[in-house]
Amino acid sequence: MMSLLEFNQKNVVLTDTDGKQYSGIANFIDKYDLEETEDAIQIKVGNFWEIFYESDIKAIELV
Repeated sequence: MMSLLEFNQKNVVLTDTDGKQYSGIANFIDKYDLEETEDAIQIKVGNFWEIFYESDIKAIELV
């Protein structure tokens, strides 16, 4: 399991489990805030915010 908190407010490239890539400033979301079982990263894609749970992320790296 990765620690998504280290990517909070940093410019990242995220690859989801389908192989699609997203880039932008990441916002960490704690699982307790979401009332979920895993943490997530939020990235603005166009005019919308996409949420990626840990299990949806194949890779994430700083740019």
